[in-house]
Amino acid sequence: MRAHDLPGDRQDRAAQAGRATAPSGAAGRMLALQRAAGNAAVARAIAERTQDTQDTQDTQVSWGDAARYAERPVEHPEWPLFQILMRQAGFGRDTLEAVWQLLMGGIRQQEAVENSLSDAGLSRSERRERRSGNDWYRQVVDLVGDHLRIDTPTMGLWSGGLDVNDYASAKGHTTLEHSNLGQVINSLRLHPNFSLIGPLWNLLSVAFVQRATGPVHIFIRAHDPDSVLQDQEIPQLRRMRELHEQAGREISLVWHPLYTTAEGTIREVSPDLRLVDDAPYRQRDLCVAALYSYLLWMHDPGNPHSARAHDEMRARLEANHNPHP
Repeated sequence: MRAHDLPGDRQDRAAQAGRATAPSGAAGRMLALQRAAGNAAVARAIAERTQDTQDTQDTQVSWGDAARYAERPVEHPEWPLFQILMRQAGFGRDTLEAVWQLLMGGIRQQEAVENSLSDAGLSRSERRERRSGNDWYRQVVDLVGDHLRIDTPTMGLWSGGLDVNDYASAKGHTTLEHSNLGQVINSLRLHPNFSLIGPLWNLLSVAFVQRATGPVHIFIRAHDPDSVLQDQEIPQLRRMRELHEQAGREISLVWHPLYTTAEGTIREVSPDLRLVDDAPYRQRDLCVAALYSYLLWMHDPGNPHSARAHDEMRARLEANHNPHP
C-alpha cells in the first residue's frame, strides 16, 4: 500500500517519516542548489570548501558516521575509489561528484528512516513504504539510471546468493551488479549497516528491469516471495512486457531452478529432476515446482551448500500447511 492510500493525517505522518526532509547544513544547501540550478558544479564547490576546512584532528571519526559524511562527503574512506571507478565507467567529474553527495545524503536520510521504524504501531506496508521513500537515492537513479542499460542481448536476474549472480554472468547474461553503474556501487562499502544501502539497491533493481529489451533469464536457488526479485523486479518486468507487447515487441521470461552440489558446483534442475547444465522454464510455477521437488526428494542432508535452500523450502511448505516427508 502506498502512502497516498492512507487516510487523513496518517497519510501525512507516513509521508513525512518516509521522506525525511533534506539534511541541514552543507548537504541540504547542496541539494537545494542542485534542484534549483541543475548544476553539478555546485557539488564541486561544496566538496572543495569542505576539504579545505576539515579538522585534521577528526580523521579517526567512525567510518559509519552517516551525519558526518553527509556534511563532509569527501572524508568518506571510499571517496577516492569511487572517483576512480566512476571515471573508468565513463562518468564526468560533475556527475560523479553530484552522485557521491546524493549517496551520502541518502545514507543519512535512510538512517533517520530506520530509526523511525521502532514505532510499534506501524503496519508492514507502512514500514515498507517508509524504507522506499528516500528522495536522495531516487535522485541518484534519475541522474545516472540510463547507465544501467546493458549491451548484451539478455538480462539476468537472480536470487539466492552472490554466487548465483556470478553463475548468471558466466552464462553470458548481464546482471545489475555487472551493469556499468551496478559494478561501481557493488565495489564500494558505503556503510557497515546494509539496511541503509538496501533501499538504494531496490531502486536500482527497478530501474534496471525497466530497461529490459529482450529475453530476461531468472535464476533462483530458493523461492522467496518477499525477495526483491519476486516482490519488485518480476512485477515490474510484467508491466514492461505488457508495454512492449502493445508496441509489437516481446520480453520473454526464462526461469532457471538451481541446486548447489556437495562439491559447491551450481547445476540446474530438469523437469525429470536431473542436474544438468541448462534447464530453462517458460513459467515460474513450473520452475518452482521442479526446485521444490528436487529439494524435497533428492537433497543430500549432508550437503551444506544447499542446506539453507532446503530448510527454507520446508519452512514455507509448513507455513502453507502442505504435508511433506
